[in-house]
Amino acid sequence: MKSGFRCQHLLWAVALAALLAAGFVAAASAAAPAPAGVAPARAVSAGGAPGRSGPAQALTATVSISASQQVAPGQTFTATLMLDTPSESYGFQSGLSFNPQLLQCNNVAAGTFYSNWASANGATTNVIPSACDNVHGVLSPIFGDSLAGVSAEGPLGSGSLMSVGFTALAPGTATLTPTNVIVLNSTASQGLPLQVLTGQVDITHQTYLPLVVR
Repeated sequence: MKSGFRCQHLLWAVALAALLAAGFVAAASAAAPAPAGVAPARAVSAGGAPGRSGPAQALTATVSISASQQVAPGQTFTATLMLDTPSESYGFQSGLSFNPQLLQCNNVAAGTFYSNWASANGATTNVIPSACDNVHGVLSPIFGDSLAGVSAEGPLGSGSLMSVGFTALAPGTATLTPTNVIVLNSTASQGLPLQVLTGQVDITHQTYLPLVVR
């Protein structure tokens, strides 16, 4: 059982390494509006990579950040990396950058997009955990999650990929930027075309109106 897990984990790592070597993460693209309910965002990357096999014309998937739009210094909140894909996906990887002078990262956890599908279809997931680096304002290493026990299937639609807990430190506008994002197709042979959106959180002191007694 352990050897099978290690094999799945190795194949996942090799697939990601091959896509990174192929230069899957593309240059920045023009700004795009965020989906409803998501903090103001801008598009930071889009693209695809050639693969050994897979759909001839994969539709574009969207990765975005859902977070509180306004918090006060000292307040904790959760930022969730969301995926909306019209094509089946086998797994993903993503980092996240932030301003460590404005935000303190507290924890990183896997989302439910792949685990919910795995539970309903007799599969499992392999999670590559990540930790907070509050010196450089990044997650290290890059977070990853993939299916195991299936060959060419996976979830589609919308769901959460990972959640990151933060504490607001000081007033300002904090930008949350997904980095090195790859979303694999259902056969893990190539990455899906992506639109990646950043998120913004405004950190402000709450203003109280003076009480006037008459």
